[in-house]
Amino acid sequence: MKDDYKKHTESGQSVNKKEVARLNRTDCVSKAEEVVLSYINDVKDSKNRISSTKIRALLNMVNDIIGNAAGMASIKKSSSLSEDIQSKILYTRMRFSYEAGREDKNRRFIEKANILDHLKMIGEDSEYLMIFCRYMESLIGFYKYYSDN
Repeated sequence: MKDDYKKHTESGQSVNKKEVARLNRTDCVSKAEEVVLSYINDVKDSKNRISSTKIRALLNMVNDIIGNAAGMASIKKSSSLSEDIQSKILYTRMRFSYEAGREDKNRRFIEKANILDHLKMIGEDSEYLMIFCRYMESLIGFYKYYSDN
């Protein structure tokens, strides 16, 4: 298992894992920028960073949760998410875990951005899903802007 995703206790809580703050509508963009700048500073050699293509593929996974514009409109109107959407979020979390396990450069980015934690925090909360989508879009935008690969 990877360092940041240690064995879980019976209660489902991670062992030796720092607490991740929830995103909100007013800070998700600035937090994304901080994450990207920190990631680029930590991983100096662009060959060891996640590729722009991979990061866009990650965003596509998130966009698949919402589907089309009609799906987004229905999510915005509802305070809680349907079981179908919740299932898609769980599946997306598994896919991000798989991508993190495939290559260290993917893992470093996914862990730095706390993506698995934020996906877990969505639960039934439709507003948090929209905030998370904005956060992911911001990660991609800032990565493209600041990265040299």
